[in-house]
Amino acid sequence: MKTTSLFNLMLLARDARSTKGAERGLLYALLMRCRPDQNYSCFPSYRRLGIDTGYDPATLKRAAKALQDKGLIFRRTRLNRSTIFFINMAVLADQAAANRAADKAEREGALDTNNVDLPFGATLEVERLEAVESEETCEEWISGGKQ
Repeated sequence: MKTTSLFNLMLLARDARSTKGAERGLLYALLMRCRPDQNYSCFPSYRRLGIDTGYDPATLKRAAKALQDKGLIFRRTRLNRSTIFFINMAVLADQAAANRAADKAEREGALDTNNVDLPFGATLEVERLEAVESEETCEEWISGGKQ
């Protein structure tokens, strides 16, 4: 996978929308510390992550387990050291792409005037404008008609 900027990593996490609360805070903190050149890995301690996110280390451990169960991260305890975290960018990118496609389809459906629900029996009248063919017609339109 190609190296992406920190901004793009944050957009992926935002658009994936598979996390909330402490899970999301932990994912953002890990993304801020990850090293794209080393398979999106990082090894902050839970104490450091607690400082970064404002969550208790026990809460972060539960959030890490939840993220691992969702397949977003993989973690391994290093002997006499902190935990090493690997971020599964493929899953994150797939979730973000699926949500972006769903949002686009929803927006396109909302723009279709046949599918618009209006309150209190109101009707929607769309005025169709035709292209102006000459400069003279345009000037008439601007000035408010022929004088």
